[in-house]
Amino acid sequence: MPDKKFRYKPDALRDKFEEYIDHCRKEGLFPNIRGFTVYAKLSRCTYYEYKNREEFKEATESIEDMLEDETIQQMITARNPAGAIFYAKNKHGYVDKKEIQTNSNTNVLINNASKEELINNIVEKLQLLDNNVIDANCREIEEEQGEE
Repeated sequence: MPDKKFRYKPDALRDKFEEYIDHCRKEGLFPNIRGFTVYAKLSRCTYYEYKNREEFKEATESIEDMLEDETIQQMITARNPAGAIFYAKNKHGYVDKKEIQTNSNTNVLINNASKEELINNIVEKLQLLDNNVIDANCREIEEEQGEE
């Protein structure tokens, strides 16, 4: 007796999702797994049970890929892509790229400085660094001696 809970075979599940995507495009809806489960008359839990079954692995991966592609298309073409961006970050693991810009004033100072000024500046920095290392080493030695 077939399991009523799993009424779809892998290909039929994928086909139903493609049908759902077409429905969303026609109706101007944002496709998502919850919307698909309602459309396919499945509980969300049942969908995730499909996803965990080996025979549905390829079909559910394909569904997730199609859903990600639809999300990307929404981010590119929507007047206000904020919802699609939020969904991509939370459902598909997208993140904002952080770029660090350097201060161009440093380059100007280096370019305008003489070799002697640059050497003196480097020596000063090295001495400060060396003093900090020596201070840290001395504190460690003092702490070790205090423990004895």
